[in-house]
Amino acid sequence: MKTEVPAEILVADLEELIPIWMESLVIPGLSIALVKDAELFWVQGFGVKCALSEKVVTTDTVFSAQSLSKPGFAYAALRMCQTGLLDLDTPLAECLPEPYMPDEPRLKLITMRHVLTHTAGFPNWRPNGQSLRMIFDPGERFSYSGQGYVYLQRVIEHLSGQSLAQYMESNLLTPLGMHASFYAGSRDDIGRAAEAHDEMGRPFKQSFRFNNAAGSLFSTPIEFATFLIEIMQPARENLLHLSEMLRSEMQKPQIRIDASVSWGLGWGIMHGAGDVFFWQHGKSRGIQAFAIGCKELGFGAVIMTNSGNGLKICREIVARSIGAHLWPDQIV
Repeated sequence: MKTEVPAEILVADLEELIPIWMESLVIPGLSIALVKDAELFWVQGFGVKCALSEKVVTTDTVFSAQSLSKPGFAYAALRMCQTGLLDLDTPLAECLPEPYMPDEPRLKLITMRHVLTHTAGFPNWRPNGQSLRMIFDPGERFSYSGQGYVYLQRVIEHLSGQSLAQYMESNLLTPLGMHASFYAGSRDDIGRAAEAHDEMGRPFKQSFRFNNAAGSLFSTPIEFATFLIEIMQPARENLLHLSEMLRSEMQKPQIRIDASVSWGLGWGIMHGAGDVFFWQHGKSRGIQAFAIGCKELGFGAVIMTNSGNGLKICREIVARSIGAHLWPDQIV
């Protein structure tokens, strides 16, 4: 599965191809970080932060990470298991003074493992103006759910006595040196981020999920790549890093979705040609991103765009970088 293209040639190819793909797909701005042998080896920005300005995308440009927020939160949540405050398989209802969903008996069955593997039984989001309802018994099957992450967030905030932003700063961002990254609590936090653009390349004010473990991370590819490297091969072991056992648990298939894709703890898992890749995509109308890594190969890629067409170029870049069309069929 590993590309046979030397790193220098790959970079030269991508420097030539990415602007061509961006023009074809009407993508105003993109930033990328590639990891080789579990080390950062190339970062670059392309295009502009907003189609109506001349502010260029650099390697320091902050993007909404969308659902790339989820594996970051999963890592920080698992630190509570490491410190003994939580257990992967203890019902979360035991940790809150009041039930998250009154009159729902199945709530007492939901664990952190259920939430992080999207098997808790929640819909993706609470329907607008309606009560939250479970749609199946916990553990019965896979169903992607941001709402489950919000439930676990409430537990983490209660046990830690911290807000989401404070907890993530202490348990992910500061330990890994991700100083430009943050979990946004309001629109006031995101003034320096790249603007959203629709599929026609028109900028607009996108609505974001603030103070939300499933989608409020803002980061840069270079800093999120630091997180990928931590998952593959941490630089050092200390109390601020997740244990080898829990990092392995994140990358271990927990529930099979189809012949090639499973879900781990916070990550999608792809199986192919003897290699196992962990991945997550972020998708909205005007901001799209993708991250993928492989511990055995020491390979990783993080691509962030300010476009509703962003995942299309992510697919091209991943295929070119890995040397095979390794792409989850679940991403459309």
